[in-house]
Amino acid sequence: MYDDFDREWKEGDRAKAKAIAQKYVNTDPAFSMLTSMLEGLTIEELVALIDRKRTASDEDGRRRVDMYLLVNREPQRIVGSFAA
Repeated sequence: MYDDFDREWKEGDRAKAKAIAQKYVNTDPAFSMLTSMLEGLTIEELVALIDRKRTASDEDGRRRVDMYLLVNREPQRIVGSFAA
């Protein structure tokens, strides 16, 4: 399921990726515990958590937080300039 989600989100149909994430969030019993841990975090904190999981090579953990973010938070439009 994680691979399907990643493939659709990165290269395929974003609506299908969201449907995969929604199904996972609604059917996996372990996700309810994860949701209770994540629901109090801000978007910035969730993004930082995703970065930490990516840095730690915890791809399954990163995908779970990505799915939570996609299902439970509104999409963000980020604009501005990048300064190195």
